[in-house]
Amino acid sequence: LLSRRQRQMCIRDRVIHVEKGAVCFQEASCPDQVCVRTGRLSKSGQGAVCLPAKVTIQVTGPEREFDAYTGF
Repeated sequence: LLSRRQRQMCIRDRVIHVEKGAVCFQEASCPDQVCVRTGRLSKSGQGAVCLPAKVTIQVTGPEREFDAYTGF
């Protein structure tokens, strides 16, 4: 967990930026930059993965929004 003053953390050469209500991969050393291009995550259930580094971030919270509903 980050303290109130911390806004970034580095994990395996990846910079994860945290701000009020959102988190994102800010920098990564991998060539495809998929994790960085995922952008800001702010809704419960959203996540991003950097496969080369085996690092994931996920937003958790009491309410989860759904992109689509399936069923009968």
